[in-house]
Amino acid sequence: MADLLRKSLRSLWSSLRHHPPAAWVTLVISLVLTWAGWYVTNQFIQHRASDRYAFQVKDVLGAIQQRMQTYESMLRGGAGLFGASETVDRREWKTYVQALQLDQRFPGIMGFGYIERISTDQLSAHLSRIRTTGNPDYVIRPEGPRDVYSATTYLEPDTEANHQALGLDLYAQPNLRGAMDRARDTGMPALSRLVSLDHVGSPDLLKERRLFMFLPIYRKNAPLQTPTERQNALEGWIYTSMHSQDLLRDILGASNAEIDVEVFDGTDMRRDTMLYHDLGEEEPHLGRTDYAPDFSQTTRLEFGGETWSLFIHTQPGYIAASDTGQPIIVALGGLALDVLLFLMIGIMSDRHQQAHRIASAMTEGLQQSETRLRAILDNFPFMVWLKDEEGRLLAVNDPYAHACGRPDISSVVGMSEADLWPQDIAQAHEEQAQLAMQDRLEHITIGRITRAGQERWMEVHCAPWCANNGTVLGTVGYTLDISEQKQAEQSLRASERRFRQIFEQAAVGTVLIAPDAGEILDANIRFAEFCGHSRSQLLGMPLQDLLELGPDDSVTAWIGRLWQPGENNHTHEVTLRHHDGHTVWAVVGMVALRDDHLPLPLMVMSVIDITAHKRAEQALHDSKELLDLALLGSTDGLWRYEIRSNTLVLSPRYKALLGYSEHELDGLDAQAFIEQAHPEDRPRLQAIWTACHQGETAHHETTLRLVHKDGHEMPVLLRLFVGRDDQNHPQRLVGTCIDLSERLRLLCNWPAAAQASPTVPRPMLWVVEPDASLRETLGQMLSREGYAVRAFDQALPALAAIDHDTGPKPQHLLVAQQLTSELSGLELAIAMRSRQPDLRIVLTLEAHAPAIHTELAHNQGVQQILHKPFDATTWLHALTVQGI
Repeated sequence: MADLLRKSLRSLWSSLRHHPPAAWVTLVISLVLTWAGWYVTNQFIQHRASDRYAFQVKDVLGAIQQRMQTYESMLRGGAGLFGASETVDRREWKTYVQALQLDQRFPGIMGFGYIERISTDQLSAHLSRIRTTGNPDYVIRPEGPRDVYSATTYLEPDTEANHQALGLDLYAQPNLRGAMDRARDTGMPALSRLVSLDHVGSPDLLKERRLFMFLPIYRKNAPLQTPTERQNALEGWIYTSMHSQDLLRDILGASNAEIDVEVFDGTDMRRDTMLYHDLGEEEPHLGRTDYAPDFSQTTRLEFGGETWSLFIHTQPGYIAASDTGQPIIVALGGLALDVLLFLMIGIMSDRHQQAHRIASAMTEGLQQSETRLRAILDNFPFMVWLKDEEGRLLAVNDPYAHACGRPDISSVVGMSEADLWPQDIAQAHEEQAQLAMQDRLEHITIGRITRAGQERWMEVHCAPWCANNGTVLGTVGYTLDISEQKQAEQSLRASERRFRQIFEQAAVGTVLIAPDAGEILDANIRFAEFCGHSRSQLLGMPLQDLLELGPDDSVTAWIGRLWQPGENNHTHEVTLRHHDGHTVWAVVGMVALRDDHLPLPLMVMSVIDITAHKRAEQALHDSKELLDLALLGSTDGLWRYEIRSNTLVLSPRYKALLGYSEHELDGLDAQAFIEQAHPEDRPRLQAIWTACHQGETAHHETTLRLVHKDGHEMPVLLRLFVGRDDQNHPQRLVGTCIDLSERLRLLCNWPAAAQASPTVPRPMLWVVEPDASLRETLGQMLSREGYAVRAFDQALPALAAIDHDTGPKPQHLLVAQQLTSELSGLELAIAMRSRQPDLRIVLTLEAHAPAIHTELAHNQGVQQILHKPFDATTWLHALTVQGI
């Protein structure tokens, strides 16, 4: 049997040794093509798995970082509660922590509390205060004298273990003091190492190993520029304790089941420093020789001054069997074809007698082999090529030939890339091939080419092709068309640019807010101008620092009221604090900006400044209030007539002047109003009414008689003013009605009364008139009427007299608007009324005086206005109207 085997082997070796060179060349080429197919397929599968693993690692790291940042924001929210309140009691702290929903939202959080820093002289007062608030057995543990004490004053949720921890001096724990000092000196959150507590009342707490995160609370308005200032201003710490296994299980429990994560405290990665694993009693995978994952990575993360080390590795079977089998299938199939081809060529050489029959069979077999190999290459969705050391193409697939614009593969093989591609592309490919052969490594380049008038992006992979003895024979590679990916990236960047332009150039203030912490992530220039801050100052600023909210309100609750998922968004009026301290009003709206990578949508808030509107509203309200007060104290009757509706409204005072009750004389029209006048005065009132109604005059005043309810005649002064619309058309008539009965009676009886009773004082009337002749005439006329008259030619002497003279002060003032001194007549009247509030004023204007002077005079409370020239009768009428 052994002799037969040896004989067969010698026969086979003899047959192989005499095979022609063509058979060996064919074998080498087919083996190279088979290796190239295996290499391309294997590299594609490895790259795809590597990209997936890199994405999963990034996802794990991002999840941990985001959760720790959330806990940091939670601590800053607690600090914000202390900063916004004068004092925070246990009930307020409990309410705040319950609103955080620690059990549902933050698994792994064992407690969220406040540690009070206590000096030796504050110890007795602290113990007394806590014991009188419902905890009579309260002590600080561990007991014993020391320079500084700290006590866990508030701790939620209210579990038995947390209740046992009240009064615990964490600063006395050596393994926590470093983190607490680091937080105190830097003003930033500080994370502790994995620790076990001493001097605690609960055996469970004694055995548990926890992580602690601290954030300092400083005294309000204290300087905090240096570590020493921060140490002196320290009042306590906001802190949270975390069970590392539960915390990281919640973060990583939803991670991809294809990978495992082991987390260690610090850089020393041992079993006793492990924060998280899913291994049960097994040892960590890190460093084990019996475990070789497809991909693994050791990385570190920094949190609050501490370092965590992570070992992230794939599970067995990360690369699916169907994927790993593809290169093997390609290799085995190619090898089978290579061996078959080689044997067939050898048989043809050995059996030259049967050349025709065997040649036909071999040719058919070779064609089938090439067809199958070609089918594999041509069905790749990318260009595949094989080049020799000189850069000549030895083999390509159909996608490569089509990309070159060639009709078939045969027109490409044997050519160099300089014959097929533009000079710059061919030169870049040649440089890449030279680097790959020189470094004996795969090189990847990305570039653009123009094909069929279209610009395309290509990713070129080039690797050295070596013989079994290591000699470099050429290069093999493939080219991927990544144009769609690049177009998507360009579209995304363009979209981002458009969004940024809209965001920056918006006419209203726009703010991007993190909904969980309420921090400002971005703000446009309009919002920065609105608040008086720079954009750099706004970034990271809590929105609560700008909003003027109630003491029990929070930004998250405010956002929840303003925006509800699935409902129409609402606008809301708020007040904000400007950088210089004043309050500004705004209308805000809120929309959600969703991101699949974030657990909560980002909030986009639009802000419109309505401060000017609010000020106008307040001014209108104040003006209305003043008008109401003026009307309440006035004895004048008011009336208003709407021209379009022909309706008349009379004030209660107007009705009372004519003897009617408040509910009488309702629903009158213009004709009924005119018929209230004395029959002899009605034509004159009708003419005045028609002139005002048609817009021929802006205002008018006249004296006439009205008929009282009991039938007697009543002299009145009736004023009419015309209100116009936007087109300057008369819209309404308004006016006043003043009863002159008593004033006329006093005027008629005054001279006789003055002569009959010399002891009656004469009323004091000052005249300020620059025209000497008119001033003298007025003085003589008024003296005859029984007045004490004092005349001035300018404003300043009159103003000096009222300030410094000890004689009688004026009760009435007749003043000309056109004076030559620094003050006008109206300014003098205002100044004198400020000194003599009950002063009654008649103002004279030139005939060409602007209408604005009349309006200003009425607004300042001038009782009567006369236009020059005028006669004595007109003056007496004005004096009679004002009761002078």
